[in-house]
Amino acid sequence: HCNLAGALASVGRMEEAEAHYVEAIRQQPAYPEALYNLGRIEADRGGVAAGEKYLEEAIRSDPNFAEARWLLGRILAEQGRERDAIEQYRSILARQPNHAGALNGLAWILATSADGTTRNGPEAVSLASRACAAGGQEDPYFLDTLAAAYAETGRFQDAVATAERAIALLPPGASRYEPEAGFRARLDLYRRGMPFRY
Repeated sequence: HCNLAGALASVGRMEEAEAHYVEAIRQQPAYPEALYNLGRIEADRGGVAAGEKYLEEAIRSDPNFAEARWLLGRILAEQGRERDAIEQYRSILARQPNHAGALNGLAWILATSADGTTRNGPEAVSLASRACAAGGQEDPYFLDTLAAAYAETGRFQDAVATAERAIALLPPGASRYEPEAGFRARLDLYRRGMPFRY
């Protein structure tokens, strides 16, 4: 059921995929992969609470399930629950120090949090640099995080150059998370000697 669900999801047949993940969990309630994938489907369609619940169950079933922790961390961060997200990212990095997604997610929070007690510019630069090294220097989203981290430490020339490179690497007419305008708005802040706050 889990394999069939994955095949169905890969061709966009999400409702059918969901039904097979549910059946897999019915037959084996502590099946981490099925729980994770069901959580991802729920989160993608806006069912944040349900998505969070399935991801937490996946992590209980397999505490080393890095992708479930990463996705849960992203969901928590998007809800403004930064400390909970940080806990998930740090848990991943304790086991997998070069997990690019966790490095980038943690760096973003430490660089851009509106809470001054959460921000840590030097650590954000270190983490974002490692994320770029682990995830490739050609990822505009990782570079966007590195630019924000540079700005948080007052390195505005580096922030501008890195943000410009990130924008140049954005796919035309497509964005995973936000329009190009968000990247350009941050670049404008850095050119004016201002960090970005989220």
